Amino acid sequence: MLDQRPLSLLGIIARHRRVTIKQLIDRTNLTRRQVEYDLQKVNDWLTSYGCEPIVNKRAVGLVISKKVQELAHKKVHLSKKGFPALTEEVRTLCIPLYIFIRKEELSLFHLTSFIQMSKNTVIQDIKNINEFASVFNISIKYNRHNGYFIEGIEANKRAFIMKCICLILKQQNGKELIQRLLECNGKYLYDTFYKCIKLAARKFQLSFVDQKIEELSCFLNVLHEHIHIYQSGDLVPKGKDKFKNKKEFKAAEYLIQQLDFQHNEDEICYLTAHLLGLSLGNIDEQTDDNKVFKSMVEKIVLEFEKRACISFDHPEMVMATLYKHLRPAYYRLLFRIPITNPLLEQVKTEYYDLFVIVRGILKPFESMLGSEVPEDEIGYITIHFGALLKNTHTTRIQRKKAVIVCPNGVGSSIMLKEELIELFPELSFISLLSMDEFQNKEVPNHDLVFSTIFFKTNKPLFVVNPIMSTLEKANTVKEVYSVIHGIYTLRPNQDQLIKIIREFAEIRNESGLKKALNKLLEGETIDTDGRSKPVLSDLITEETVTLINAVNNWEEAIKLSAEPLLINDFISHEYIQAMIDNVKKFGPYIIVAPEIALPHARPECGVKQIGMSLLRINESVDILNDKKNKVRLLICIAAIDNSTHLKALAQLTKVLSDKSNRERLLSLNSKDQIIDYIYTVSQ
Repeated sequence: MLDQRPLSLLGIIARHRRVTIKQLIDRTNLTRRQVEYDLQKVNDWLTSYGCEPIVNKRAVGLVISKKVQELAHKKVHLSKKGFPALTEEVRTLCIPLYIFIRKEELSLFHLTSFIQMSKNTVIQDIKNINEFASVFNISIKYNRHNGYFIEGIEANKRAFIMKCICLILKQQNGKELIQRLLECNGKYLYDTFYKCIKLAARKFQLSFVDQKIEELSCFLNVLHEHIHIYQSGDLVPKGKDKFKNKKEFKAAEYLIQQLDFQHNEDEICYLTAHLLGLSLGNIDEQTDDNKVFKSMVEKIVLEFEKRACISFDHPEMVMATLYKHLRPAYYRLLFRIPITNPLLEQVKTEYYDLFVIVRGILKPFESMLGSEVPEDEIGYITIHFGALLKNTHTTRIQRKKAVIVCPNGVGSSIMLKEELIELFPELSFISLLSMDEFQNKEVPNHDLVFSTIFFKTNKPLFVVNPIMSTLEKANTVKEVYSVIHGIYTLRPNQDQLIKIIREFAEIRNESGLKKALNKLLEGETIDTDGRSKPVLSDLITEETVTLINAVNNWEEAIKLSAEPLLINDFISHEYIQAMIDNVKKFGPYIIVAPEIALPHARPECGVKQIGMSLLRINESVDILNDKKNKVRLLICIAAIDNSTHLKALAQLTKVLSDKSNRERLLSLNSKDQIIDYIYTVSQ
């Protein structure tokens, strides 16, 4: 059996099919020597399976056969004789599960045998686990009578174990890790649990995301082995009195009976909470909570339009899409059911501007919930809005048809579809399917399959991330074109470019040149249509800042705030009138913070070029002549589309969301002070 590191390397190669040694070094942070050593171990292992070794072809990269790709995805499994060497991160996730389902007193000897590490390593691992577990108000303790055990409230223990399972499943061969752990201590019944949950979903007309079913199946299997050793308690402290009216409660009753759990109301309500956090919301379904969620979603969409200075063409569709995620998210957070968003860091990197804006619009959701929304959930909501912003409906001439198979849910699948449409406008993406639909329903005729996971199909399959980095997009384009057009090219790297430049010019600052080339190759702050995303200080300059003592009325204030953009031919007179008409029609929606307004209208109303202009008034003006709507600072925004202005707007949002920052901005008395402050917050 391969160790974890070469196994991970094989997974990366299998996922991308063609990748260079340099890309592996960058992706894994290993040295060239370590990568080559691990590749040799992988090739020795492949040879033992009768497969061709991985070949490093010049000007192409590492190439593997289809047989090797299938083996890597489907046949790589854990040795039945024990666990391979686990990383520190994985050990801190597996040890709590091992203790949670123990059927005997566990000593230090048991734990060292389990993870095949020294006593000192296990003791340090437990310290690390307790640091991680402290946010759940639990800890791993030891005494002579019980051995090692998890101390804390049962509901908190379960939440912590659920979090561990979610994180293990993100690891290479995570499901097999859980399988081996259960086989050592009980029964592995994953397939039984998975099929039963799918059956309950059909029986009670519930819509689940495939990935979440996988997590719940593993959790219920672990819980099944644990449930005999705890005292029954109040697992769902609030809201369970309303559960019996929900179809999720009936589904939970069915599952408890079918899966041989303790048949008591406490366990049924606990499983109901999980199903509510799993079930996608349907805005058209007349549930007892429909009106409340519908109102909350409508407020969030309106707030997003106000904060992002955009207007959706089909707000009903936007609300229906957002409702699907927010209803289960509410129940997950209400009952402290943890989730792990594997895309969070990517979202914060690739869509940071949007992430900042989304984080600022969730006040209605947090008020309803009574607590803050964690970043994992914000990341998923950002994906939803990102997909909706990219959702353009243009007619294309296609030659080949493709389907998208995504088990990760509606938000990430919509986002993936829009990413792929932008990358391959010549393809027709005819269906968006779950794994269950692809395997069990009649799929339209297609030429290509895109998916976030590997599976066997007789059509060319391209495994991609729901959100792709610039480098991943480039690799995907190369892979697809190599299949459909027989074209394959390799993007030059920094070293190749430096070598060519050195032949024809003197390099005075090689490290600086490398950084600049890296930004160029990675496409830093460049949108997919090639437009750069300006920062706040690019738009608010000395030319676009106006300071005056007073205005006659709010309409004059809007006109004066937009005047620098009009003079520089960034907007037309019609755009100014559209902003005034919008306020008359929709009310003082432009007020985003006390005494601060962002007047704007749709791009097609007269925007010629992206721009922002700032008007500071000493004496406040009343919007719509209402003294409750006093404004002293107006920042006029001219957006050319739904995304190019978001970087600057995210920076502005961070300023306006903090009271001390707002007060400072309002107190600045000169253009120079304002420009200096804007420059500071743009860094």
